[in-house]
Amino acid sequence: MSRRSLLAAIHIAKKVARMCTGCNRLFFGELCPSCGARGRPMEEWEYRQFLGAVTGEDSCSHADDEGLRKVLDLFDRAGFRDAYPYASPQKSAWRARQGTIAQIHRRARQVFGLDGNTRVEGFMRKVIGKQDLKFCDEVELRRIIGWINRTAKSQQRGDRK
Repeated sequence: MSRRSLLAAIHIAKKVARMCTGCNRLFFGELCPSCGARGRPMEEWEYRQFLGAVTGEDSCSHADDEGLRKVLDLFDRAGFRDAYPYASPQKSAWRARQGTIAQIHRRARQVFGLDGNTRVEGFMRKVIGKQDLKFCDEVELRRIIGWINRTAKSQQRGDRK
């Protein structure tokens, strides 16, 4: 993790950190996991004291990278990552694309049978101009799903006649 990323994560954690009014424990959430008391926002002086105890400095800008890692590790042990998991936009988009690709494979087998993937590849080459689903963007993947669904609908109409 870069220094900038560490600083950003620490400052986000500081902003949402809470101190227990009952046992004075650092936690993230509404109620203290130890005693169940309500929490209050972490005060600036408490944060500075926390930094001083961990890094020997009263500011993140003066602390070295190892000290910043220790601070973030302590925030994580207090529950920061569990309460506020980070999902990057790129990773979220990748997961969405993978889900859509899996949906295309499932739906193609349902509609076209065993040669479903071959039919999808043919449509993709002819209409979209791509060789593989992994090269398609989300709009193109949705277009393929639409084609599969339209084909299924027309097959159903043909069965009724």
